[in-house]
Formats: sequence, structure tokens, C-alpha cells
Amino acid sequence: MQAEATAKVNESSRGERKIWDRMMRGIDAYLDVCLEPAYARIVRQGDIEFEDIDLLGRMVDAMICKVALLLPEAKNPKKLRERSLKIINSLLEALRT
Repeated sequence: MQAEATAKVNESSRGERKIWDRMMRGIDAYLDVCLEPAYARIVRQGDIEFEDIDLLGRMVDAMICKVALLLPEAKNPKKLRERSLKIINSLLEALRT
């Protein structure tokens, strides 16, 4: 399902020449994918049991967005990416049922 979502996003933005237009077209396509009932069921059912799963999702999303902002200016982006994924994985593993 994730591969299909990625393919739809890539396909929708492929024809745009400007990076900004590609990004906006991709975001639009991704939001369309999120509206599909099958996708929503799969991404909301998982191995994590948490009292407020929506808040947890927003907080993890905020961490990922922050890392995305830090990467371009990092002295060692690969190391930052690796360390960030390790932190996020550790947090989620701690909540895994």
C-alpha cells in the first residue's frame, strides 16, 4: 500500500518542471491517497497501543519534520539522519505492544 502511495505521488508530480510545482503537486497527491479508506485503515491499525494515538502521531510527525529542517544545514547529514532514525525507532519500539 505504501509503495502504491509513493508511485501515485511520484507519477502526479513527474510532469512539473519547477521543483516548487513538483512539491506542491506531490503534497496534493499524497493528501488524496490519505483520503482512501483502505489506506486510512492500514496506517491507523498497527503495533502501537497508546492512550492518545493521534497526539502521538502528531508528535512523531513533528520530530520527523524537525529533522527534515535540520538535515540541509547539518555538518554530517547522513549521521544526523541515522541518529534521528535511531531515536524515533527507540521511542516507537518502547510503545510497541
